[in-house]
Amino acid sequence: MNDKVPAAGANTLDSSLCLIETKLEVCVFNPRAAFGDFRRRVQGRFRYNGADYRMWVTDPDQEQKYFAGPNGNYQIGTCYLTVSLSLAAIRLPLQTHRRHHKALRSEGH
Repeated sequence: MNDKVPAAGANTLDSSLCLIETKLEVCVFNPRAAFGDFRRRVQGRFRYNGADYRMWVTDPDQEQKYFAGPNGNYQIGTCYLTVSLSLAAIRLPLQTHRRHHKALRSEGH
């Protein structure tokens, strides 16, 4: 359900880019409203190969499309998604933690 993969797990993948066909639900909400951060986010939720995924939508055009409407859940139905991994390094004192972040882009909906 996470949108991050440990670097060790990502190193076993054949590719950092994947095109999948799945049923998509888009959720628009304020995930950090309880902490005073009222920025809205768009999250894609889908099931693929027996696993549930919740990933932030990173396509600016799709974000703006959903930001134009109210918060809520939108059933998109079957569509194609591009899932890609990017490397992000988080530096902490005396230590570096590396994670690969998943990015979600929808195609054809």
